[in-house]
Amino acid sequence: MNLLYFDTSTDWITVQIWNLSNKELLYNFKESCPREASYRLTTEIKKSLVHLQNFKPDLIVIAKGPGSFTGIRIAVTTARNLSQLWNIPCYGIDTLEVYLDYYTQIMKIDTCLVAIDGKMKKYFVRFKDAMKTTNTQDLTLLEMIDKYLKNQDPNFTIISNISMDIQTKVLDINENYPDLKGIILSEKLDFLLDSSISKEYNYTNLIPNYMRGTYVD
Repeated sequence: MNLLYFDTSTDWITVQIWNLSNKELLYNFKESCPREASYRLTTEIKKSLVHLQNFKPDLIVIAKGPGSFTGIRIAVTTARNLSQLWNIPCYGIDTLEVYLDYYTQIMKIDTCLVAIDGKMKKYFVRFKDAMKTTNTQDLTLLEMIDKYLKNQDPNFTIISNISMDIQTKVLDINENYPDLKGIILSEKLDFLLDSSISKEYNYTNLIPNYMRGTYVD
């Protein structure tokens, strides 16, 4: 079963094709493309399909937000259209869940906080340590410090797409941009291999996660 994954939650565009049965990456595109998602996403998806001799994927998985309002809208609309056109399932995953999974599994980081720019002086944040993994939250920097940065282990890592005026080590998300790997690929998506289950995830059920009502990009 071949899975088409894409993400336009930030300035980056990610397009991947995975063989879900053996977790083999068949095609991989990741590039910083600020304000280009409206036309680049479909172009890069087309390139991926041509590269694999114009095959049709069996299902679509996307990062459904939060993040850029425009980027999320483009990704969800594209996934819905392709799902309806090809008559295949589509499934959305919280963007920060994908990113946190990538860094904790691929980079072997035990305690990690991923924060992406949410505009309005706020961040979309997700945290994981040995005890817990939080849901994605919409926080100011002060709220983030109060919740997660007090009395942390010196190896605690923050990964973000925006600079922060804090003492804790912050890695640039653009230096190692996340994609669909780790626990999500190896475990969470296994249920989609059951066609009787995956067919329930069609284009009418794919809902964007803006976290806020509306806001300016």
